[in-house]
Amino acid sequence: MRLYYRPKGQETEYDITGDAMVEEARALDGCGGRRDGLEICVSGAGAWKKWHPEADDMVRATLNGYDTGRMYVSACYPEGDRYTIYASGCPRMSRVKRNRSWHGETLGKIFDETAAYCGMGWALYGMEGEMVYPYMAQREGAEAFLDRLMRLEGGRVKTWDGKMLGIGTEWAMKRDPAASIQMEADTPGVYYMRREDVRLGQVTVRTPWGEGSAADTLRGGLGEEVICLPARSAAEARRWARGILLERNMGAETLEMTTDFKKEYTAMARVDVTGDREAAGQWLIEEAEHDLVRETSRVRMHRCVWTVY
Repeated sequence: MRLYYRPKGQETEYDITGDAMVEEARALDGCGGRRDGLEICVSGAGAWKKWHPEADDMVRATLNGYDTGRMYVSACYPEGDRYTIYASGCPRMSRVKRNRSWHGETLGKIFDETAAYCGMGWALYGMEGEMVYPYMAQREGAEAFLDRLMRLEGGRVKTWDGKMLGIGTEWAMKRDPAASIQMEADTPGVYYMRREDVRLGQVTVRTPWGEGSAADTLRGGLGEEVICLPARSAAEARRWARGILLERNMGAETLEMTTDFKKEYTAMARVDVTGDREAAGQWLIEEAEHDLVRETSRVRMHRCVWTVY
């Protein structure tokens, strides 16, 4: 493992692996409400102190081809001769609540302005950047706002290397698998859960400006949920209903496992499982936690759902 540091306001990144003496290092690779994060415990406080760590300094860790991308220091706690550093995929400004509204603007424009407000770049994958919103309002921090919008549209926000990424769930599901796993019923370190009470057969979004519905064709006999949201057209209501139903029904099945370190395990990557009858199929990673010292990975996934229209 190697550790790099870039003080705020500087362009030079320093390899501080020799100075840091890393004892613990855990990287969280997440999406949506679970933003990327890095927790590092280092000894040799004297060597570390010379960097004068401050909030929003940038830190990055690599291991065997895996790269956390730049992370922003959010807290640093000294304890004797040790430091514990917490870093996040977004700078502090992304968590500041903001009142902002857009009229007749595109998704790309909203992403651009919101990311720029907290000093980040942006990109869209599997989402239509030219899609126009008659009205959209932000009342929360930048990342929380964009994630709320992406969930409605059937996607997620992921931060990586100084960018906010809007990733379409269907686009991610259709990509080639990042990993293929052979699993048996007695494979150690595996947890599988299915909750039929979570699934819905249909979601309807109802607004004064229009109404739209989405259905899961395999679960037509299940319950229906009617949600009031400020969609400004029937087409927008249908999109949002589909996004809500897709997330809801994917969340009904969860697969967790702990393995040797796998750099391929990143949020929104697809994993194909064969073998075990219950868990076999296609899954999408919700979050991965990598122990960069012990070189292990823990991953949590939801089953891909192809029947929501």
